[in-house]
Amino acid sequence: MKELIVAIVLVFAVFIFSIPQTSAQTVYACVSKSGSMRYVTASGMCKKTETQISWNTAGPQGPTGPQGPTGSQGATGPVGATGAIGAIGPTGPQGPAGEGAPSRFPVLVKWDASGHGQAYTDIYIVNLGNTPVTVDLNLYGSDGTFSNCGVIAPFIIPANGTHHIPPAGCFAIAIGVALNFDGSGQINASSNSISIYWRIYDQTVSPPELIDLGTASGFITTLGDAP
Repeated sequence: MKELIVAIVLVFAVFIFSIPQTSAQTVYACVSKSGSMRYVTASGMCKKTETQISWNTAGPQGPTGPQGPTGSQGATGPVGATGAIGAIGPTGPQGPAGEGAPSRFPVLVKWDASGHGQAYTDIYIVNLGNTPVTVDLNLYGSDGTFSNCGVIAPFIIPANGTHHIPPAGCFAIAIGVALNFDGSGQINASSNSISIYWRIYDQTVSPPELIDLGTASGFITTLGDAP
């Protein structure tokens, strides 16, 4: 009998592997007393001299195996293409002028050949400090040429005081010679405690009409020297 069981098991194994394993399914067979086996359907009948048996082509799922070791790191991939340049951000606010930096302002002085004024500039300098400040004026032509206004000598503004400068005084009026100075001015001071206010007027109308105005800061330098 032992030999018969072994033979049946071997036949089962051969029979199982001969069936296409597309999916798990139950196999039915009839086994004779001599050990021969034949395949039947689930509704198939065995002979009186046979024993019906069945088995599943797939056993229960086994437990999950242990995690395998981490694989070695792969090679570094190629560098990607450079991204598109981002949009330019908004312009930030202008910072304050650095100490010792010149701050120039427009100066317009004009008269015709008969000596009648056409345009002039007024400059008011306020000393905001508690000590006197020595100040003078430099002029620059439209091409940047430096010209020290030697006609108006350096002057002292008292603490918390104000001084008025008419740049026209830097030029000598010559009858028959017209003047058209359209450049810039720069106030040199012994302290940065000053504040400058400039105004430009059109003298061709009466009363003179204000056509431009603004503010500027002083420049600490050796008075009388060009920066």
